[in-house]
Amino acid sequence: MQCEFEGLLPNHNYSARVVAVNALGESPPSMVNSKCLTSYGPPPHIETPIAEKRFDDKTIRILFSSIPDDIYGPITCYFLAIVPCTRNYNMSQLPHPVYMNFDVYERAMQSNLHIMFQPIFAYISEAFYSLPRETIIGDGRQTVGDVSSTLDFLGRFPAQDGELQRGYKYTGFLIVRVDPDNVVYNLTSNGKRELLQNWLQPTYGFSNYFKPVFLGESDVLITEDHSRGYQETIYLLAVGFSVVSVLVVFGTVLCFYYSHIRGWLKTLLCVETNFVPDRNSFADLQRVAKRRDFQPTAVEDLPNEYLLRHRDSNFLFTVEFESLPNYNFDTTASDKLENAPKNRYNDIKAFDITRVKLERVDDDSTSDYINANYVQGYKGRKLFIAAQGPTLDTVNDFWRLVWEQNVNVIVMVTNLQERYRTMCIKYWPEHSPSVYGRIEVKPLDCTFYADYVIRNFTIRYCRTADESESNTLLNSDCRSIVQYHFTGWQDYRAPEGSYGFLRFMKQFKRIDCTSECPVLVHCSAGVGRTGTFVAVDSMMDQMVEEGRVDVFGFVSNLRRQRNFMVQSLDQYVFIYKALAEWYMFGDTDVDAERVEEYVIELRQTLNNDSTGLEKQYNLLFRSLEDTLTCNYAKKSFNEQKNRFKTVVAYDRNRVILAPLLGHEDATYINASLVRGYFYSYILTQDPLSNTRWDFWRMILEHGVASIVMLTGEEFLDQDEMYWPSELNGGSICFGDKPAITVQLLCEEESAHYSQRKFKITSTKEKELHEVVQFCFHDWANGSSRIGQFGERKSYMHPPSIPASTASLFDLVGKVSQRQNLLQDAGPIVVHCRDGAERSGLYCAVSLLLERLRGEGKVDVFQTVKSLQAQRAHIIPNVAQYEFCYQCVLDYLRSFS
Repeated sequence: MQCEFEGLLPNHNYSARVVAVNALGESPPSMVNSKCLTSYGPPPHIETPIAEKRFDDKTIRILFSSIPDDIYGPITCYFLAIVPCTRNYNMSQLPHPVYMNFDVYERAMQSNLHIMFQPIFAYISEAFYSLPRETIIGDGRQTVGDVSSTLDFLGRFPAQDGELQRGYKYTGFLIVRVDPDNVVYNLTSNGKRELLQNWLQPTYGFSNYFKPVFLGESDVLITEDHSRGYQETIYLLAVGFSVVSVLVVFGTVLCFYYSHIRGWLKTLLCVETNFVPDRNSFADLQRVAKRRDFQPTAVEDLPNEYLLRHRDSNFLFTVEFESLPNYNFDTTASDKLENAPKNRYNDIKAFDITRVKLERVDDDSTSDYINANYVQGYKGRKLFIAAQGPTLDTVNDFWRLVWEQNVNVIVMVTNLQERYRTMCIKYWPEHSPSVYGRIEVKPLDCTFYADYVIRNFTIRYCRTADESESNTLLNSDCRSIVQYHFTGWQDYRAPEGSYGFLRFMKQFKRIDCTSECPVLVHCSAGVGRTGTFVAVDSMMDQMVEEGRVDVFGFVSNLRRQRNFMVQSLDQYVFIYKALAEWYMFGDTDVDAERVEEYVIELRQTLNNDSTGLEKQYNLLFRSLEDTLTCNYAKKSFNEQKNRFKTVVAYDRNRVILAPLLGHEDATYINASLVRGYFYSYILTQDPLSNTRWDFWRMILEHGVASIVMLTGEEFLDQDEMYWPSELNGGSICFGDKPAITVQLLCEEESAHYSQRKFKITSTKEKELHEVVQFCFHDWANGSSRIGQFGERKSYMHPPSIPASTASLFDLVGKVSQRQNLLQDAGPIVVHCRDGAERSGLYCAVSLLLERLRGEGKVDVFQTVKSLQAQRAHIIPNVAQYEFCYQCVLDYLRSFS
């Protein structure tokens, strides 16, 4: 458990105490031994300087009434910023000092002369290590008191006390710089300390603007001749401006033509270096100043870099993520009142410079708007369109975009509903053609996979009689569209694991994408998950070509093209994690026709006398995951419910039972929810005498219809039997409030398993519930005696392996057949002595066969690794791991 505190004051020492509170009162506080010292920060208040015009009408005296309080940390230096303004400039339009744009003296003076056409700028006139009582600006001297001419604001703006021109009014503000506290970040790791020194940046505090001072009239006098020349100049400028305007309009029309006929403009708009103006606000300049510290990472360093940055609650990842730029380019189209209903979220807007423009309809000036931007992939080889998920107001525009931009691939990285919120409307038909505006969409086929769905459509434009046949944009030819829909992103922030996402990415990468036909990517807002998808795809390309990745640089460039791309810290961390795991484990997905060849290669002996299969098995124990907690299972009142202390449910996916009045431990059972291919599983231990009621409560609460028992009945004690032995009439009642009655209806014996049907009734629910139990008993000699060992190490007994793969196939097939015949069936409960070793093997084989039948592919390594992340001690030995491969081989051979 962790807790984050916000709003802490700089340079303060904090400690915490934890108190448990319930209806009976408050527990004694649990004090945390270590204390937290926050880093330095800017002063809480900086007095506004006082400005006075001097007698020469060419300089200004600046008075500093008090030195800022250093309660939040020692002040490193001071900067005096000056803002020259034209005489008629409205001072109320000045941005807050923290958002001011900066430049050197000469360019700031020139820029502010043309304030109508660009933002206003400030320059640094003075820099001090200690603040004097007063200084003079405009005298060209920078040697008042303890002054440093080597101090540069943000590392790029030196102090330049240039001449003040008459006819201007001048204002400005004081800037205070505070460097980070070396004590707080003096970490034990030399490498980490060196890295932090590069990453941690100073903080700045700002005073308010001082009262503007106007310096006389301009030295330039306009005589009659000058006036005539001035008027002629204005006339020539007006003519020149008109000619330029005509050329601009002509060029715009020409580009607009090519953007729709040839698709050239969308490539030109997305050139990597064109989106960032040379001058930025203070906040952006701070980030740009940090940019050089986040260098590309070599692929072989990715795992260690991930672990380093992930420490201390993602501390270094947080530093890097918060250094990403947020650009404030114009969003005129998004801001129009008429386009407001077309934006799903008020703060997610499309930059004008890269937005996708639709063909106008009926001369409606707002009909060309959709919340979507062109985004470039790695080296511009792929062109993406990042868009928000369609709404009821924009679904027709969405399909217009697909048609006009010649899109043939759609990537969807959201579910329609998440946490009872609509993330995106269903914008495609399921069975029969539908028309969206003027675009007819016809569904062809749909294939479901574990983590994604692939849908194929054809679309055509429904032309009216008035529309010209010569317009190639409106031709009625059918086009093929394929939609890749990733369904495994169940969490708003980032996927829980990278395996499913990387498998989806591999499927996507089989497409031959070029910049001529953009790939349309959308989630709900079109920035967070969409940006993550584009970043991972592009960084995988960079890994292959350059042997390194520049995540910070690429995401920064994404944000130049659409705002807020890669929206959260979790998504940014996930990019690194996915890339690191792709490097660590490689591609272990194998097509069915290559399985035999692949297994032969794995079984070959390597130089170190181990096989490739053993090497691959040992890779299972390399992980970037945090240590999973089992805190609830280890609570004192739950300990008697665990058969073995070391095999218990993880907190994040444990089965939670309904609470019961008077039972403190009523919600706990040693059982884990495990994701399946088409249906889920519950892996649990054999019920104990004191957990049989909990077992049946779990069956009813989760709507379970199938139980797979992998322990021989002879190894269950009499008080551990959870079903009656007598047929028709014999029943057992468990618990109270609710009392659960179990009746055995029938029993069948097969060669390798027994099958029993139970009728379950509860005093809480009057409906009858039928459950079928499959009890497997075809285990190899020696492994069947595992139940006698109790809590054990894997080397103390033979591995639990079935006597044949065929008997296990028979069991898996029977269970799957029953599950497929039932509508809304709950998870399959699989139990063995510890709920892991045999249960995990059954689960692994079942998942492998399901995917083999559904996709013609198999990935033993990632399947097992995924299961191990959901319950401890699954596939604990290489013999079981090899048995998984043998099952795949024998299953494929059965069809040859």
